[in-house]
Amino acid sequence: MDRPQPVLSCQPGFIPLQRICRLTVLFLVIIHCCSWSSVVWSFNLDIHAPIFKIGPNDSYFGFAVAEHFKVDRPERKNFFKH
Repeated sequence: MDRPQPVLSCQPGFIPLQRICRLTVLFLVIIHCCSWSSVVWSFNLDIHAPIFKIGPNDSYFGFAVAEHFKVDRPERKNFFKH
């Protein structure tokens, strides 16, 4: 009598469960390592009219109110308008 084939065999178009587990563990290790990185890159999209938000030290300024003002600067030519 022939033995039945295991369900998790390497059939065409079938990814073995062990490989999925390894890839999941690798992905989680990479995410964990990236979360400990302290390098942060940021940029300001609006360089011509920045908005400054200030408040007193040791306060919760900005959590409920977004007060701001714009700095007067000479108008620059916008290269994106036609």
